[in-house]
Amino acid sequence: MLKKMRHIINILILIILLSCQIRTDKIDNNMIHSDTKTNSDTLDTVTIKKLGIPINLIEIKKLDFLTVTSGVIPISKTDKLCRLDTTGFFGEYTLINKNTNKIFGNLKVFTTDKPENWRFDNNNEIFSVIELIGKDISLWGELTVGQTESDLKEFIGQNFHYKKGQTIYADFGDYDGTFWINNGVIEKLEIRKICNN
Repeated sequence: MLKKMRHIINILILIILLSCQIRTDKIDNNMIHSDTKTNSDTLDTVTIKKLGIPINLIEIKKLDFLTVTSGVIPISKTDKLCRLDTTGFFGEYTLINKNTNKIFGNLKVFTTDKPENWRFDNNNEIFSVIELIGKDISLWGELTVGQTESDLKEFIGQNFHYKKGQTIYADFGDYDGTFWINNGVIEKLEIRKICNN
């Protein structure tokens, strides 16, 4: 089912690539790579964003207001996560603003450390998924809970996306995004690393 969905998404992306006009985006070039495609029949040029890692794991751990709880994710709950190595494991951090004592998100990472040696200050973690319900941090330097739906659509640009009910789904190259909208504002978001196998 997932492979069939991805095949349909790839076809839709191709259709979008063949029918879109040029657009310039105001986004940090250090976090975005663009592919330019030209349709020789119509001479239209399309720029598609391929976003880098949504958040720097080392930098987020240095935030003064951040405190976390953490735990190893059981293998039985990792089937939807992108396993990069058979020897590693997934861990997760509950993100808490210690100034307000409120949870604002959840971060899942992959690491090749042994669970008994895994610590918050380890630097060999790889981003897997982030879920945000608070405005405390932004992804790719500008995307956060509380932004308007129109700001989100401007950020998504010409990348493939669709809306079902009050949820927007978007493709950012190596990442998928899911955005829950309430009264025209992002109420919750999730960015997930896509497996390339």
